[in-house]
Amino acid sequence: MNSVEVKDGVAYIAGHTFIKHDGYIYKIDLLLDTLHKLTFDSVQFNMPDGAPIDHAGFNKIIEQVQTTYNLRQDQLRVFVVDSTPPYINPNVTVDTYPSRSFKGTRKFLSQPSWNVDPTASLFGGIYGRYTLHRFLLAYYLETQLTSPSFVIFHPTRNHVDLVGFEEQYSAQLAWLDNRQESNRTFDYYNFQPHVHVSDALNSYGQLWTKFQIEISIENNIFDYGWFTEKTTRCLYTGKPFILMGTVGQLAKLRTMGFRTFAPWINEGYDQEPNMHKRFDMICTEISRLDQLPKQQLDQVIKEINLIAEYNKTVYNQIADTYYKQSPNSHFV
Repeated sequence: MNSVEVKDGVAYIAGHTFIKHDGYIYKIDLLLDTLHKLTFDSVQFNMPDGAPIDHAGFNKIIEQVQTTYNLRQDQLRVFVVDSTPPYINPNVTVDTYPSRSFKGTRKFLSQPSWNVDPTASLFGGIYGRYTLHRFLLAYYLETQLTSPSFVIFHPTRNHVDLVGFEEQYSAQLAWLDNRQESNRTFDYYNFQPHVHVSDALNSYGQLWTKFQIEISIENNIFDYGWFTEKTTRCLYTGKPFILMGTVGQLAKLRTMGFRTFAPWINEGYDQEPNMHKRFDMICTEISRLDQLPKQQLDQVIKEINLIAEYNKTVYNQIADTYYKQSPNSHFV
């Protein structure tokens, strides 16, 4: 597929060809030269999930295209993931979509009818690409709880970048050096450094039955939140979860029609602006649940599973409505 295609007078531009995952903009000369050779009435930029376009100089590209081709607001559209906070630009028409993960998760996961193993752990964490807080949370789940958690921590010591900070995290590094990852037997988690999201989703059914509450950390927990398969797999399969994302990501789910798990799970962490305090609040809540009397915990599990089951229906409604009927699905 070309980076720029013209159809019915609209120039569709695939943003992933000129914005890298780290937000760096490149190939702008090729993009603008290509537009110069085409005939069109309007332009639609289709931006990749998670592109930090507010911080990547993208608005400068918008300005140049708008000025060069004398485009009105309604002739210049940006098709972007529904993020927290949202992308706002008064000079363009902004269309949002609920993350390609809403499409991809259902594509790679058959409609699940799994049942949790009665011996399943209370908590589960599946951590692929390294981030500091995934590293800290994997350590916390495996070492600080009264009952064992089901943890997959994919990164090896070579992936954990703590150069200059080894002393501050000496306990966690010692844990990593000495732990035995017994769960790596699950398909792609067998020490492969890079995996495609489709492989991860295809393997999820083997893991789903091993724990009751998933502890997830989204890709960005600092300033720009969007939902990846880490969240959508829970919504689609009916898995209760605790989510660390940017401020307000649970609130965003509620505006989309999903239910989250309060009051059975204390979700006050979702509005904490300090990400370190947010992490500590999540760990405190995990510890509280871990220490509940069995009868009380059983009631919590029952209630949050009902909520998770409800979310499956909402998920399919969103995916059906958006990805089957949206006229703006070009490149998606």
